[in-house]
Amino acid sequence: MLKILLFGLSIAVYAQVGEWGKVLEVSKNKKSIIFNKGSLNGFSENDSGFFVVRKNKEFLKVARGKIVRVLPGKSFWYLTTIYSPDSLEENLLLVTEKDLLKGRKKEEEAKTEAVLATGQTPINYKEVPDKIRIKEKDYLEGPELVTPPVRAQKEIKVTHYGSWLDGGLRAVEEYEGVLETKSISKVEESQESEKAAEDRQGELAQGTLDGLLTQQPPITSDQKIIRMREREGPLWSADLDDRQLRKYMLEAGMIEEKKRQEFALDHRFMDELLFNFALDLKTDEAPVQTDNMASPYAISIGYEYHLMRITRALDSFTFQLIFEGGVDYYNVGGFNARGTEWSFLGNINWYFLSLPSATKKFMGYVGIGARYGKTDLVANELSMGYPYQLIAIPTLEFGFKYRFPTNSGENGFGWGVNAYVNYLKTELNVMVDLQDDIYGTIYDDEVRLNLGLTFTF
Repeated sequence: MLKILLFGLSIAVYAQVGEWGKVLEVSKNKKSIIFNKGSLNGFSENDSGFFVVRKNKEFLKVARGKIVRVLPGKSFWYLTTIYSPDSLEENLLLVTEKDLLKGRKKEEEAKTEAVLATGQTPINYKEVPDKIRIKEKDYLEGPELVTPPVRAQKEIKVTHYGSWLDGGLRAVEEYEGVLETKSISKVEESQESEKAAEDRQGELAQGTLDGLLTQQPPITSDQKIIRMREREGPLWSADLDDRQLRKYMLEAGMIEEKKRQEFALDHRFMDELLFNFALDLKTDEAPVQTDNMASPYAISIGYEYHLMRITRALDSFTFQLIFEGGVDYYNVGGFNARGTEWSFLGNINWYFLSLPSATKKFMGYVGIGARYGKTDLVANELSMGYPYQLIAIPTLEFGFKYRFPTNSGENGFGWGVNAYVNYLKTELNVMVDLQDDIYGTIYDDEVRLNLGLTFTF
């Protein structure tokens, strides 16, 4: 019976009863820690549990403790027992006592009620002989003492204390006289029961965990199907109908695991650098001018952060920050001026064909953002150069990427190509007093074609 119980509990523990996490901080005396799991993971204040580490395919106890404070994303623990202080810095499995004892019948209590005389305390209590106790009709009988037939040595014995109430004088034939009668006041609950139950629960949890750590993880998969896979190879499922095959693969988690493996192979969770060359397709130039009418261009370098690294709920979104320098030409009031400019562009992009981390796939994306910078305008017609503040709100993007496959390791180097068109609703405002008859504010709707390379590392 004990072996069956341990086997069942082993299945529960190795089926991830508990929570893997990491210790964020350890006090100098190593008696208190901050663990990166909190109320969102189902933990609450006063929960007790064990921290376990896995080394060389074995599970070893690290510490035992109790939660003194809990927050949504972390919990504060006081460690009552430390088995391996050097392992507190590693990834740990937290197994709570309530998980270890889940399904176990609650410990029964052997309750005894004691009645105290006036001025008497539990310390100097002496039991009143049964022969002088008289049961009246209004006497409230306490819970019957029940002794469990099994594990009698582990019962929790608790004494509750009350006091006598004056019931007046009454003739008692057995004593041929008059005795003062008493009734029992309301019995006050003691803290002994709670403390004894808590200690007993801790002993049972520790014994259960010690037994589990000495067991080998049980095999929970269907042995028949495992033998079929080993014997038949790729055709192992030939004897299963579609319903049986689907049921087995769903229960065994094979479908989800295969998807996870394919996702890990086809995506790169890395930093991405962008190098682009931009050519204006639409400019704001005076049509009658022959000076300063070349094609505007810009060269940029940028960084794109994949928001899936924060949460998978944002796996289709990225944030992009670009530094750009280039040359543009503007109609400043009947003639053109040449602007040497630099600016920062920030965008939020949404990928609609494939995720931004994909390899061997085309990725389409649209984005929205803003631009801020400065341009210095010069022309032969001007008496001086004029600095202008450059703002573009909004900026819109539509483009495609392709990232080539690579056989590099986890931290290897990868690359791809990038092409997109963006629209910038630009406004220029002069930053000094005008000495010439030109526009102080210039508006320009720019449309650009951008070609570039992307690098991941």
